[in-house]
Amino acid sequence: MSEDTILFCFGEIDCRAQVKKISEDYNRDFNDVIKEIVDNYFILIDSITDKSIIIHSITPELVEHPHHYYYKDHLEDFDCPRGTYPERKLYKEIFNKLVQEKCDFRGIKFSNIYNMIENSLYKNKLYLDDIHLKPINVNYLIKRSLIDLKII
Repeated sequence: MSEDTILFCFGEIDCRAQVKKISEDYNRDFNDVIKEIVDNYFILIDSITDKSIIIHSITPELVEHPHHYYYKDHLEDFDCPRGTYPERKLYKEIFNKLVQEKCDFRGIKFSNIYNMIENSLYKNKLYLDDIHLKPINVNYLIKRSLIDLKII
């Protein structure tokens, strides 16, 4: 991987908190909300012309009520989880599918770390808490995906 490469990973908070909120607040279908979020990210990505780009998928969630100890008293925080665990899982899977389709169309490398983590026997051990991966595991997943993409 050269110095001219940018690695993006985006959308986790959008899928955990904003898709359901926007859908309910504006009476919009969640599929349309997800598509709009992805389209907005690709406006930025399409503006980058002098760098190689790699996009990592977002990560799965572990529990129905992530960070409940905090969010139970802060329901209005922008990143407060909204929707059920199965709903948020669906949002993330749709989000990742749309991002991968846009990457394939543009010839951008896409690493599905969501599936790597979701299918891991040690999924729970990869996380620092019920939302965030341990830093050492982030490094491992990046290196593993770069190997899988035949970049290193």
